[in-house]
Amino acid sequence: MKKLQLRVFQAFIMVMLAVGSLALTSCSDDDDDAPETVTVDGISYILNSDNTCTVTTGNYIGAVNIPGAIESGDRRYQVTKIGAKAFMSCTELTAVNIPNTVLRIDVHAFDGCSNLTSVTLPANLLHVGNYAFNGCSLSEIVIPNAVTVIGAYAYQGNPATTLQIGESVNLINWCAFRGCPITSIKCYATDAPKLDYYPATDEWPFTATTLSEGILDIVPRLTDREAANYASGDGWSFFYENGNMIFVM
Repeated sequence: MKKLQLRVFQAFIMVMLAVGSLALTSCSDDDDDAPETVTVDGISYILNSDNTCTVTTGNYIGAVNIPGAIESGDRRYQVTKIGAKAFMSCTELTAVNIPNTVLRIDVHAFDGCSNLTSVTLPANLLHVGNYAFNGCSLSEIVIPNAVTVIGAYAYQGNPATTLQIGESVNLINWCAFRGCPITSIKCYATDAPKLDYYPATDEWPFTATTLSEGILDIVPRLTDREAANYASGDGWSFFYENGNMIFVM
């Protein structure tokens, strides 16, 4: 009986050791899979396995010039994304130049950069995330032609008086330009971008923006169908008065 109990105990110990070994191996594997972060010339990056990298959080001040690529070890990484909250609340940041390699600016990327007055967006940029430039001090907003989506609250609270919307924009989320004192909008999209609505607070992309006659200039000459799409598009009714267009065509 004692021999049987001893064997059971020994078997139990072996099982526990095996489980512990697996747990340690799993932790080691997780560490191996964790993305590597490096800092090059004062800018922090997350290195990706596909030889791209993402700008990540750091204490950024003054004017920042983001390169199109960096080198780490014996590998070269292309900068393709500004990560979530990368520059968030960097109140001493004043200007940013973003290279053409960047395709996406993630949520809250520059949120709360209250002294950021100048941003150069890349021609190849596709997406501007929610709250990306919320609370910055941009006097003008230029959305490049390749951008398709402008996130919710993306430019909320900026002092911008002029806005340029690129030709590929197909969705502008609610409150994207909330509270901006815009006096001039140039839109290069022939197909009316969808203006998204947030029913919980009854808000559109241009909520709390004073819209006056002549504020919107659709730059390309529209066909009757394209003009009708603007006239009937959700949210674009703000630019109409008694069924008549109050923007320039």
